[in-house]
Amino acid sequence: MLANEISVTAKGGLDTMLPRTVQLAEPGPGEALVRVDAAGVSYGDLLLRLGVIPGGPKPPFTPGFDITGVVEQVGPGVTDLEVGRPVAALVRTGGYSDRLVLPVGRLVLRPAGAHAVESAAVALNYFIAHQMLHRVARVRAGQRILVHGASGWGWG
Repeated sequence: MLANEISVTAKGGLDTMLPRTVQLAEPGPGEALVRVDAAGVSYGDLLLRLGVIPGGPKPPFTPGFDITGVVEQVGPGVTDLEVGRPVAALVRTGGYSDRLVLPVGRLVLRPAGAHAVESAAVALNYFIAHQMLHRVARVRAGQRILVHGASGWGWG
């Protein structure tokens, strides 16, 4: 099965991102094939492309941390996930693809009515905000916080 993706071919600017087609393996035990409907775009993708995140992938790689999509196929032994279910996932790389094979444990069922694009746009941002509030700031009930710069990073 073929997948189309946007690949970072070298460290650098937007000119290092090129389309390519790759061969995907069939989903194995505990895996599912997901047709990607939307992928989040984040500042982290830019940092990966520039090669400034320690331990980040080496080119060529496919960026994209968060995806939403629909299960197209499940691997052997997968009984708790049906074909056709809308899902979301956080991934280390690979989101800028039209299909991905992922471990079922990475997939979260998308609630009925949850739009694919909106879900992809909030997955990583929610995860980061949750980590900052609970692991870094350790905010407790009754405390107040000030959120500034919540609009994200933009082009000036």
